[in-house]
Formats: sequence, structure tokens, C-alpha cells
Amino acid sequence: MLFKSFSAAVYGIDAFLVDVEVDVTPGSNGFFNVVGLPDNAVKESRERVRSAVKNCGFDFPAGYNVTVNLAPADIRKEGSAFDLPMALGLLGCQGTFFGKILNSHLFLGELSLDGGLRSVRGALSAALAARERGIPKGTRPFRSPHHTISDAGLIGGGVIPRPGEVSLGHNGVLFLDELPEFQRNVLEVMRQALDYV
Repeated sequence: MLFKSFSAAVYGIDAFLVDVEVDVTPGSNGFFNVVGLPDNAVKESRERVRSAVKNCGFDFPAGYNVTVNLAPADIRKEGSAFDLPMALGLLGCQGTFFGKILNSHLFLGELSLDGGLRSVRGALSAALAARERGIPKGTRPFRSPHHTISDAGLIGGGVIPRPGEVSLGHNGVLFLDELPEFQRNVLEVMRQALDYV
């Protein structure tokens, strides 16, 4: 059985939509393979997905081979953001969604072993790529950086430009818990960005 969902690969500040295709076929080996140029973090998602599915009360298909294809195959896939769409595809193959297709949504998220969802980098870029491609549904970002964050981590930048927490929280919530604990230079950098609003 085959089930598809959408996710995104992020490089710098650009995102590319990725089709996450999950195929479950009978086989005594019980392989769980991820193809489509995944890095080590994506390959490790096999174990996170397996544990998260089981710990959420669903059956992991024993006696079946699972193949996950991240297309297009010529774009490198990095990070743990593919955990959620892989798990949804696996559950979709087992009929959990009762024939519903999830092509009007884009899914990003790292799964904890108990099935909890963790935030990932690149949500804003992914949401913009989804909107350009006509995928209407997304989630509102919520960012809560630690008070020890650097100014570059908050605003963004770097050799390979990455958005900071301010950009990642755009059109959502940027929650600065323990505000007096943040370094003064970090708050000054954020103040400069707010002067232009």
C-alpha cells in the first residue's frame, strides 16, 4: 500500500517541497529503508518513527517492509523534520485516515520517542514554499528561544544563511520567557528589527 504526504527540505533560507511517499509491502525481513538522498539525521528517523508509532498506541507493521521515498531524489534532505510526514504516511498505509488524502497540508516535525512533536528549523521557509505551490494548510509557528541564545541565533545569518528565531516566529508567536535573563546585545539586535515595523 502507498501513501503520500508533503514536507519540505530547507537549504539556507530557501525551501523545496518534498513528496514523502511511504510504501508498505509484505516481507519477512521487516526492512525500513529511506531513499531520496537523506542525511544521517533523516536515516535515524526510522528509529524515532518506529518508537513514536508504537508508543502512541498504533501498530508498527510487523512482517512488512517499509520504503520511504523523499522526492525529488536529487535534493539533499537534512534534519529531523521528515519524522512527522513519515509517521503519517506509515499510519496512512495502515488505513488510519480512512482513505483521506493529506495533500492540502504540509507536515514538518521531529518526533520524540513517546510520539511528542518537537520544533524544527525552516518552518517559515517551508510555509512560504507551500503557499507558492498552492498548499493552503499550515501551522502557526511558535518559537520560544532559550535566554542564552546569541544575537545571530535570534536574528539570523551565518556562512550558509539561516533564519533566526524572529524570522521563524513570523506570523506566529515569539515567546521570550525570562526576558531579563537575555543578554543586552541580543535584545538590542531585536529592538533594531522592531524599529522598522
